[in-house]
Amino acid sequence: MNLIKVKRVLKKFPPVAVAARKLRRELMPSPEMNVPEITPLGFREDENASFRLNFMTPSVDVAHVFGGISTAMQLFEALRGDLGCDARIICTDADVIPETSTAPDGYEIVSCDQSSGAKLQLVAFNDRVGKTLPIRKNDIFVCTAWWTAYTVQPIMDWQKEKWGSNNPLVYVVQDYEPGFYPWSSRYMMAESTYRLECPTYAVFNSKLLKDYFDLNRYTFAKSWYFEPILNRKLAQYLPADGEVLQKEKQILVYGRPSIDRNAFALVVETLKLWAASMPDAKDWKLCSAGEAHKDVDLGNGCVLRSLGKLSLEEYANTMRATHAGLSLMVSPHPSYPPLEMSTFGVKVVTNCYANKDLTGFNENMISLSDGSPRALSRALLDVTQAYRGQGSAATDTEYAKGGKPFGNAVEELANCLRHEFELD
Repeated sequence: MNLIKVKRVLKKFPPVAVAARKLRRELMPSPEMNVPEITPLGFREDENASFRLNFMTPSVDVAHVFGGISTAMQLFEALRGDLGCDARIICTDADVIPETSTAPDGYEIVSCDQSSGAKLQLVAFNDRVGKTLPIRKNDIFVCTAWWTAYTVQPIMDWQKEKWGSNNPLVYVVQDYEPGFYPWSSRYMMAESTYRLECPTYAVFNSKLLKDYFDLNRYTFAKSWYFEPILNRKLAQYLPADGEVLQKEKQILVYGRPSIDRNAFALVVETLKLWAASMPDAKDWKLCSAGEAHKDVDLGNGCVLRSLGKLSLEEYANTMRATHAGLSLMVSPHPSYPPLEMSTFGVKVVTNCYANKDLTGFNENMISLSDGSPRALSRALLDVTQAYRGQGSAATDTEYAKGGKPFGNAVEELANCLRHEFELD
């Protein structure tokens, strides 16, 4: 019986139609009505008035800590070291497991139920329903993921109401996070954290990202930026000046299927077109690093094989041996992998976005304004057809040389807080 006949039958028997509608409603999937990330943070008074920095992070576990959390934690530690103050790391989304924690040395694991006097504390506050966190008058929050900035607002409002303190929020902005979601509830919540009523001290991860916020007319009480530099552990594996790298017929892609902004489907479509066009495609190894996933059949005898999340040593050695790379990021942030790959002599194809264009970062970078599979595959085809077995690392750049990890941003932010809170 087709749908039209069913509707005719239901019209003749209204009670059956009512029952059918009720059954249909019960069988429909429930709409998402909660955002678990913004589960409220319960709090209570801590009479200790000492100045303290609080780093709000989703996790410190090695399984969850990629570039963003790691960078923010390093900035937090640099700021804490400059100020010489008390500090607390608060994990909002995951438990603290000592064996797999990436938290800096010297932090004491403290339960949220404790009112500890330890100078450096590490607190798991993921299982927080019915629990509270002790809050001081001079607790200053350093946030990076949007929901951590969102959930501390009631605490900061309470500090202001109780003590009259209009404490600033230090916001380490490492991407335009509303873009992580379709136009949606989360989009609006994330975007709202760039328009908070409290004074926000924004620290941007790259000038490109700060310029994007400026172009979109976001304003903050104070703001700084720092430019990414090559991870110092990775830098140990760079070739010596003048050393020529021996390159294999290998393509390395940044593969994170669970992260939409890394455009994994676009990566796969690009490689399929490349495999169909490259005369010796079967002779090339295609590797995906970043996140474990099933191997992908690309056709013409080519398979994209997943390496998962590599150690820094494995990653460095893979880049040293790789001729071509494909690393995409649908975001105004430059993204670390294309910077790293190109520095290690990989001819890497990446995409432009808004004001972001990495052309000229070094001689190994190919940044395209056309992000279609056809354009990306053509660029990759040009790179692979130019294979000669050797490559040159781009070591003569500010990025590769390193220097101060956060430029003058930490020093200037520390001086600002020192003056504002009359710290010695």
